Amino acid sequence: MLQNSFPVCSLLVLFLFLFAFIKVPTTLCADDDPQYSNCMTTISCGGIAHIDYPFWGMNRANYCGLPGFELKCEDEVLKITMNQNTLRILDVDLWQQILKVAREDYWNGYCLSELVNTTINFNYFDYGYVKLDEVP
Repeated sequence: MLQNSFPVCSLLVLFLFLFAFIKVPTTLCADDDPQYSNCMTTISCGGIAHIDYPFWGMNRANYCGLPGFELKCEDEVLKITMNQNTLRILDVDLWQQILKVAREDYWNGYCLSELVNTTINFNYFDYGYVKLDEVP
């Protein structure tokens, strides 16, 4: 019985040896795909940095994120537009999936010449619970 296992072990060692030295063609590597390389960059603006998927804009092409998640940096302020509203991004926590925003039209005062509803796409966003003493 021991003599029969020798050829199997030899074949197994030969197979592992050959498998270890097989080179993967470089065309299969993600680094060769320009779209993948472009999406490796993150977005930074003002004090907010290292933003990636699902967001895109500025130095990230639209195929790097989802529709409706385009970010813009204006005067070192990161902004996103949802429907008719431009929102200032105050903080992003990608790990906990928290996006803190403030409406741009309320930024310098509460008296508006035109009232606009704030509509959130609940397929992507939800209201979070915040204690009043946690609001900056």
